[in-house]
Amino acid sequence: MNIQHLTLLCLIFAFVKCQSSDDDPVGTECSTRGTHFPGTCQHRDDCPAIKSGFIPSRNVTYCNRRQGLVCCPNRELEPPNEIRIQGDRISEKKCREYAKVTQKEIVIGSLILGRPGRVVIQDKCQHKSVSLIVGGVNALPSEFPHQAHLGYKPRENKETDWVCGGSLISANYVLTATHCLNQKSTGPVKFVKLGMLTRSQRDENVYIFDVEKTHPYPEYNPRTFENDIGLIKFRGKVTFNEHLYPICLPTTQLDNQDVIVTGFGKTGANHEQTEYLMKVILNRFTHNECQTLYPNSKIVKETMLCYGSRKEKKDACRGDSGGPLQVSNNDDVRCTFKQIGIVSFGAKECGTKGFPGIYVNVFNYIDWIEGIVWKGEV
Repeated sequence: MNIQHLTLLCLIFAFVKCQSSDDDPVGTECSTRGTHFPGTCQHRDDCPAIKSGFIPSRNVTYCNRRQGLVCCPNRELEPPNEIRIQGDRISEKKCREYAKVTQKEIVIGSLILGRPGRVVIQDKCQHKSVSLIVGGVNALPSEFPHQAHLGYKPRENKETDWVCGGSLISANYVLTATHCLNQKSTGPVKFVKLGMLTRSQRDENVYIFDVEKTHPYPEYNPRTFENDIGLIKFRGKVTFNEHLYPICLPTTQLDNQDVIVTGFGKTGANHEQTEYLMKVILNRFTHNECQTLYPNSKIVKETMLCYGSRKEKKDACRGDSGGPLQVSNNDDVRCTFKQIGIVSFGAKECGTKGFPGIYVNVFNYIDWIEGIVWKGEV
């Protein structure tokens, strides 16, 4: 064997060894990106942390992308509804701050002479209980103080079309769906309406703001509706009171069985939009159920949630898009709701029994939201 052959064999051996070190087999030790959890390489479908949404799709660490091998955390994870983003985030601080507008301090006098009275906090909120918008009922006054309605003006001489929904999350930002920011039929969103209980309401409780800037999610896919989340900054700022204040954002991966969706959408596939703000309770469908029900199994991504009703005609419908999917926050910060999802898309026939709607999982986008709405704040 001459020197040239020996050199060639060494190069081949080095190349093969190098390749094998890059393609970690199943069971190889690894570490997740960002969170740095120790893990092992597994097939993506066998990793509970990814299937449950604990690790969002965009944060998945691959051991071998071609073979679909991912770094799956070794530790036994907490249930999804208890998984927290570490640290006291700005959105958590803001949630507690917003809740103060619904609280009133009352001093109860002491019966013992010379002893000071006791200070108690009295809630002034309007939603201490929510009854168990297709199949829905009218919301109560001030029950959903964060509800927003989006206005469009396709032509200057035409009346404003109030089509999509949204949710107030700060003094001058509304959270909605990216597909609501600019629609073919209506053009870009022009106005944000807050404080209304009916579509035609015009009084001192209703505020209409001009849109200053929109923030579509950079990786939104209009074909699959993946990452259908967007932000609207409006001109001016809201002065909060017990009738108008923001919804809280989830810093936990919530997986509630029952949730509330609100909006002014149609009350049936062939109906007009409702005059009154409607509310309806929906039930969770698993991702496996969703993928079975929708024709294209790839349509339901891990950043999406599925909610509907198995037995009744309950659903969000056309006109509810962008609105909040929420749960009561009474056990955490009283008198607030926590938004876990955004109305994105669903079946052609709204309210089809056993066929859920698809919602954006807000938890997966907290970093992006905070980086825009509270940029520079800690």
